[in-house]
Amino acid sequence: MFSFARIFVVAALAVSVLAAPEATRTTRDDVLSLNPVGIVTRPVAQKRDVHLTNAQLLSRGLPPNRPRTRYGRRGQALQPRQSSTTVARTGHIQVEVSDYPIAFVSKQLNTFGEYQITTDVSDALSVSIPDSLSATFDIVALNGGMFDYLGFATGFANINDVRQLDETSFNYAYLAGVTDESRGPAVDAPNTYTDASGLSAYVESNVWSLGAGDELIPTWVNGDGTAVAVSLFYSRSDNLFAITGSADQFVQAFGSASHPATFKFVAA
Repeated sequence: MFSFARIFVVAALAVSVLAAPEATRTTRDDVLSLNPVGIVTRPVAQKRDVHLTNAQLLSRGLPPNRPRTRYGRRGQALQPRQSSTTVARTGHIQVEVSDYPIAFVSKQLNTFGEYQITTDVSDALSVSIPDSLSATFDIVALNGGMFDYLGFATGFANINDVRQLDETSFNYAYLAGVTDESRGPAVDAPNTYTDASGLSAYVESNVWSLGAGDELIPTWVNGDGTAVAVSLFYSRSDNLFAITGSADQFVQAFGSASHPATFKFVAA
């Protein structure tokens, strides 16, 4: 017959076996991991490539569908009514990174809810940018994750002030689907990374500006309100994009599998 003490020990061992392991920051050789290690991720819902109505397009700040040709009683084509002025440009984000002759941001998310890379334009993320650009703007993701905006969510391995990206640390933020946030310091808000990992993150969406040759240039706003120039990286080992305030410390912390990248808007 088991004693109560023995039953308690057996039960405690069973609970310890069933408990999920805690996430860690390191992998082999004590190199930091960009994503948490030792957690089970959850599937993240993605949008279908569906036809949007004019009302849905206009609500997202996009131009309406092209008018369809209609025919009169005698088979003559009727002239379509003139639509309103186009208020956005649609296209893809081309990625310039080593070892990829041509690549794009994919509409597919990795298991942690972060946008990844593709060499197939048919698998590329469809986006829209405003026709009249301000200093910074939001990018709308037309397919991909269920969140409508393309922005950044703070990294799991960040230290000290996790929202701070500058030259003093390797702190970083993932390219993810985020909510629409006003220009300013990152806020704790829903995003695709949190949906997949169950871990909270601070996000920014109004981070983009357009440079020469339609280069998409991200910046980050720290807690004190200062805008920070950041470096964009693609991690081959994690298949994700990230920004950081210190390129040197970032590569030193996360290894040589991270490569500098450039985004370019290409109309489609």
